[in-house]
Amino acid sequence: RAEAAERARREAERRQLEEHHRERQRREAELESERQKEAARLRAEAEVEAARNAERVEYRAEKAKERRDEEERARERQEEESRRRETALAELAKQTPYYESISALQPDRDRVLRETRAFQRMKEESEWRRQMVELARDRAGEHEGVDGVFGRSA
Repeated sequence: RAEAAERARREAERRQLEEHHRERQRREAELESERQKEAARLRAEAEVEAARNAERVEYRAEKAKERRDEEERARERQEEESRRRETALAELAKQTPYYESISALQPDRDRVLRETRAFQRMKEESEWRRQMVELARDRAGEHEGVDGVFGRSA
């Protein structure tokens, strides 16, 4: 009888463990199913985001190409305008009656490089001021405790 009760108890424990094991496997299967669904959802979101990013990159690349093309066209228009102005100026210059005499003029380099009278006068005044400052410093040095032209104490 005690053996029968022990066997019954063990059988009940075994069934309880099996039931617990089945319940645990069922929960793990549910969790795995949820993980797979979440992973699939995340992959789908990543694909959608990748498609959006690809569109953004394509859009930005198109806009950058448009900007470069527009800058190139603007540069070409500017060059064309510059050439047109130069051509018009050259035509206008050729129509000027004294064009050849003006284009034949050569500057007198010696005269251009020579100092002007005003520049010479400025240099002379600068030299005179330098000498006056030196003289004032020399005289200030004769008086003890005086430094420079402005009479600051030493």
